[in-house]
Amino acid sequence: MALHAESEFACIVNLSELHRLTIRKKIIRKKRPFNLHGSKNIYKLLGISKADAIKMAQNIENYYRSYPIKKSSGKLRWIDAPQNQLKKCQRDILERILYQFRPHQGAVGFVKNIGVKDGAKRHLGNKVVLCVDVHDFFGSLSLFQVYAAFGYMLRKLTETHKSFKYTKEDVELLVKLTTYKAHVPQGAPTSPALANIICRQLDRELQAVADHDNLVYTRYADDISFSHKNKQFKITKIIEPIKKILAYYGLKLNRAKTRVLRPHKRMCITGVVINDKLSVPKYVWRNIRAQLHNLIKYKRTLTLEESQKLRGKIEWIGIFRPLLKANFLGQLGKITLTS
Repeated sequence: MALHAESEFACIVNLSELHRLTIRKKIIRKKRPFNLHGSKNIYKLLGISKADAIKMAQNIENYYRSYPIKKSSGKLRWIDAPQNQLKKCQRDILERILYQFRPHQGAVGFVKNIGVKDGAKRHLGNKVVLCVDVHDFFGSLSLFQVYAAFGYMLRKLTETHKSFKYTKEDVELLVKLTTYKAHVPQGAPTSPALANIICRQLDRELQAVADHDNLVYTRYADDISFSHKNKQFKITKIIEPIKKILAYYGLKLNRAKTRVLRPHKRMCITGVVINDKLSVPKYVWRNIRAQLHNLIKYKRTLTLEESQKLRGKIEWIGIFRPLLKANFLGQLGKITLTS
């Protein structure tokens, strides 16, 4: 007898068959029909020839550019950025395959129609917050998990569209097109959504931890947050269960970034202040204001890349302060761009 699709996926990716905690809230969501645009195989679905897909997969190292960026800690994080042809293919995989599958409701990052503001809003008004970070999140996701995730998704597509067919080689090809150097690359457009699919069972178990003590749970990629309405709640007691659950799935909690936040200080989740209302930390918009002031005062210029980066920060501020965004964009428009 065939296993239920969710149970089958859980077994394939080596997930536990019994939840450590069974108290959980049932959330009923309307299922969306899969849209395959009349395609009968993954190549038609992605709008790419099989030969071109195989060529990219066999020479994948030629389609990435790797470079370091400095983290706030001063350490370097390596970004593996796909080049245009591969990036287009990955975006098609994202839109036409990955986005057709719902992640767990606790996943609030890189989900269509759900933003960082929506995730932070769930914690608004709570009086104690636990923020934990997963060490090397994308690099810790295995090829086996990626293979299992794509196998699960393609099986689901064939269940609802009998004319759609796939082979083991097609699954392997999708894995090669979305991984690099045996890991999920940080920099590929497919990586966050693919991670959400892989982590659905992980999210269920962390949600069960939250439900047991009436906590709110969200995960934005590698940033995990729990909160409680009672500031006296001993939220640190769930750190060990979290650590064990993460370890079961090959993930490691970053103790250096584990924080407990309470109302007497700024409580910030994924860059959003949640003390009394959703807002951007003052230092963020004040830094942008000072930067724009100096650029205009001293008639300095920006490259297109620098301008786009600054605009991205302004757009982020605008989610919470639209009038300030308009003011900042007006100032940005006065700054000369250089090649």
